[in-house]
Amino acid sequence: MQLLLNEYVVYHAAGICRFKEIVKRSFDGKNQREYIVLVPEASDKSTYYVPCDMADQKLRKLMTKEEIYALIDSIPDIAPCKCGNRSENKLIFNSIIKSDDCRQIISLIKSLHAKQKGKKSSGGHLSASEESAMKAAENMVHREIAIVLGISPDRVVDFISERIERIESQKNTAV
Repeated sequence: MQLLLNEYVVYHAAGICRFKEIVKRSFDGKNQREYIVLVPEASDKSTYYVPCDMADQKLRKLMTKEEIYALIDSIPDIAPCKCGNRSENKLIFNSIIKSDDCRQIISLIKSLHAKQKGKKSSGGHLSASEESAMKAAENMVHREIAIVLGISPDRVVDFISERIERIESQKNTAV
């Protein structure tokens, strides 16, 4: 994987990170390897070392603007994920979030938003694990969209809603 200095990547274990440099290190005291040095986008207080020979398995480049637009445009057609009981849900949520599959993550977000809406109408709320999963999923998708499109993370939800509304209205006027 070719990276440019300060380029953002998604590191499956830590989210969005900035590529800092490549260094040779021996963490076991015996074998020296080349590592990609990453700094998390949200904080410069941590540093991650990813073996260069494992970069293709552990890192991915951010989506392009075109991929982001296509993903957003497909949101109305993404079905909410199927959930089970509380103990199954924790496994499902963790599996989806760790998958780094944006369509699956959006499916999870849609499912949890629908559940939250239903619970609010009856005076309830999401469980702590559901709330945590929803925040983690939204954070992953929103940060990547914000970085790629050059907008504030606070603006992402409005941007997505406006784009979907515009597309839906264009479909309705074309019919």
